[in-house]
This record gives sequence, structure tokens and C-alpha cells, in this order.
Amino acid sequence: MFFIGALFEKYKPKYGHETSAILIIGIVFSVIYFYAHGESPEDYNLWQFRPDLFFDAILPPIVFNAGFNMKRKKFFANLGNIAVTGIGVTFVCFFIYSAASYLVL
Repeated sequence: MFFIGALFEKYKPKYGHETSAILIIGIVFSVIYFYAHGESPEDYNLWQFRPDLFFDAILPPIVFNAGFNMKRKKFFANLGNIAVTGIGVTFVCFFIYSAASYLVL
């Protein structure tokens, strides 16, 4: 993944993004892996969502990458909007959960 990012940084292609390149490479390697082991991808339920895999293995690098590549000037310029959105969503969720708990209990 870092290799693809370095290539995109060096050559700056006109079309596409490094995320799409990594996705395509991952799909290609997955298909090669399945066929190398004598099984076809149709033998598996590829569309089954595994929340433990997503939240424990896939989401943390995505969040880290987003924070690492964020421009500091833009972050601090929008800090007020970020704070208001965070606090607002927290209160909205609090009221929704409180109302739902009150109605259920």
C-alpha cells in the first residue's frame, strides 16, 4: 500500500486515486488466491459482512490514514465546525437513546 502511495506521489497520474488502485490490486490478488487454491470465488459467500473483521482490522487503518493525511491548516480552520458537529451529534444521540429507553421501559 505504501508502495502504491509512493508511486502516486512521484508520478502524479491524471486520473484515479491511490485508494482505487489499491482496491483493484486487492481484487486481483484475491481472485488469484482463490484460483491458486483450486477453488472459485463462487464457492464462498463473498458478500457476507463480518463486523469483527471490519471494526478490528479494516477501520483503524482507514481512520489513521485520514488523520495522518489531513492538512493541519484546514483542520484548525474548521475546528469550530468540527466541534459543533461532534457536540450536536452527541446530544442528538443522547436524546434519541433517552427517548427510546423511556418508551421501552
